[in-house]
Amino acid sequence: MVYRRIAAMFLAIAGLCSGLLGCSSGALVEHTIQNSLIIDRQFKQAAAAVKAFEAAKGRLPSSEEFKFAHTKNPADKYEVALFAGNFDQCDDDVFHPKDDSEGPYLLTVWRGEWMECYSPTTGQSTVTTNRADYFVTGSLWLDHVVFGTLAMASLLLAVKLWQKKPVV
Repeated sequence: MVYRRIAAMFLAIAGLCSGLLGCSSGALVEHTIQNSLIIDRQFKQAAAAVKAFEAAKGRLPSSEEFKFAHTKNPADKYEVALFAGNFDQCDDDVFHPKDDSEGPYLLTVWRGEWMECYSPTTGQSTVTTNRADYFVTGSLWLDHVVFGTLAMASLLLAVKLWQKKPVV
């Protein structure tokens, strides 16, 4: 009896979380896309600063020099980092930094959940502003259907488990 009620509580919590995720995913995606646009702008500004430094000095800036060469805009939310050579923290499905033809350096941003990478020499980036890339199923309405169905099924099962009379 106690185990069934504990299972019912877990199912109810899972159902509520699933419902909240499905209902709020549209607003969350819009916020994420706005942040992606900010990161993309910051990458391009940092790449221009590195290009100017390299043209003036004939080499890539060090980490300290990069901080001074790349003046941060007060509206910037993220700190861009420069990595010379290969960097293995980029998403290999989107970005392949192991190939030397990618260029001598990469710009990266820690987004708080994952690393975004940008190669100024190729223009290749892990930043996407495609809405479908941020949905679990690829579309908002299908996320609503899937997460809503999971929520309803979990809550219905939780109620059934909670109400079931013990067999003696």
